[in-house]
Amino acid sequence: MATSAIVLAAAMGLYITFTARYKDIVDMAVLRGGIEGGDGWAKPSILLGCFVFSFLCNAQSIRFFNDLNFLLNVPMSLGPNNTCNDNNNNVGQVVTMGGGHEEEVYDLLHRASLLNTVGSRGLYFGACLLFWVFGSLALFVFTLALIPGLYIADFLDPTPPPRM
Repeated sequence: MATSAIVLAAAMGLYITFTARYKDIVDMAVLRGGIEGGDGWAKPSILLGCFVFSFLCNAQSIRFFNDLNFLLNVPMSLGPNNTCNDNNNNVGQVVTMGGGHEEEVYDLLHRASLLNTVGSRGLYFGACLLFWVFGSLALFVFTLALIPGLYIADFLDPTPPPRM
């Protein structure tokens, strides 16, 4: 998702640059939804902001998931209370997973999941606004199509029921 967001942001930046240089060639009335007048910077700039925000959220989510992966794979720490039968002469020591980072693991998982959700919603919102460039009717139709898709993604269980 981060890759898609940054590619779309680059495309919006290219579009803004192209329309700024070649105003004579580009028919802005078609690309701005039939609105005459104005310079046409508002819609592409808002789209660029949405896609960059989505990219940043997804990139931070990837970073937090990577940190979480390192914390979950920390070697076991040994304590003096219970027994541990491994082949490294550590008999009589307690083994705890993750080195005692339970709160930090929970915090990173929460942050990564939240940023992933916000980043994906930013990308969906930006994709919806992408149709705004072509007019308000296209925006309305895409929004109506997006609502059931997000409902299915959020609330329906993807696993099929067990067969008896």
